[in-house]
Amino acid sequence: MKRTAWGLALAFALVPRAVSAEADGRPSLRLPAPATSAYARGSREQVNARCVACHAGVARDHDGSLHAQAFVEPSFQKGYAIEPAAFCRSCHAPEHGPATEPDAFARSHGVACVTCHVPDANGTIVTGEGHDTGSNGPHAVKRIPNFGTRACTSCHEFAFPNSGSLGEKGLMQKTATEHATSTYGDRTCTTCHMPKSDSGRRSHRFTASRDATMLAAALHVKASREANGHLSFELSSLGVGHAFPTGDLFRRLVLRLKTARGVREQSFERSFRATRDPANGKTSRFEATDTRLAPSRRFELDVAAPEGGCSWELVYQRVTGVGQTPPFTADVEAETVLARGTL
Repeated sequence: MKRTAWGLALAFALVPRAVSAEADGRPSLRLPAPATSAYARGSREQVNARCVACHAGVARDHDGSLHAQAFVEPSFQKGYAIEPAAFCRSCHAPEHGPATEPDAFARSHGVACVTCHVPDANGTIVTGEGHDTGSNGPHAVKRIPNFGTRACTSCHEFAFPNSGSLGEKGLMQKTATEHATSTYGDRTCTTCHMPKSDSGRRSHRFTASRDATMLAAALHVKASREANGHLSFELSSLGVGHAFPTGDLFRRLVLRLKTARGVREQSFERSFRATRDPANGKTSRFEATDTRLAPSRRFELDVAAPEGGCSWELVYQRVTGVGQTPPFTADVEAETVLARGTL
């Protein structure tokens, strides 16, 4: 089964791009979302171009990010070619209404400057808390508490179609929930994924799962041969404020043992099942198991020692799909070795 065969053609109810007041008086943000085609200060193309002209360094960083490539990125396009759903377009081409194919601007810009920083037709510029330029700035800025996490949540936490009533078990991605309940819940997503430069500006490269160095630094592996001859592995995540791996359900860690007798693998991932609501006959997906590394959980594996030597490696896999019938074989698109050794 390919990535899109989870029934993603069923589009979500999309949240308007708006800054409004919550019950506690703080502004609420749900971004990215369908685009505003025209702003008080011009078209989206014009407004975005002005962002780039004044913030050239930030724009250069962003050009090399997966956000900028959200729609054209090959891995996404592989699944989208099979099922070009509105569900996909809402996050991967947010600068165009998801009901139809994105236009040239939405395709080429992905998650653009205006997507996160210009949320309404009035041209309001929003950003995170920081140093105000006062009257010296070229435009007014509305600073949003916890902006970094609020803006990320819309595309990094959502339910399967027809699974909204199932709570956390019905979430297709649940990074924000994982983060909120971790020991790093008081930090924003930007702390790790948009580190500050020497100038104090946050990087817009959005360092994440394609950075092998960052992935390797987030893991601790202790491998040893015990007195009873067994092999012992302890895995834990380091400084990670969410499960590892997180986000896309088609990502997993695999501990691979290689011996003279063959290869054995232990995966760390989420698995899902389907249920049918008898009231409306619709099928919903829900989480059946979750063996990923949690921020506060250590995984221990005890293996009977094989004859002779044993080499091992821990790899991060991007999985395009999983078969619907036994043996549920995964279609591994790519993998990155994060740690390895011999026992």
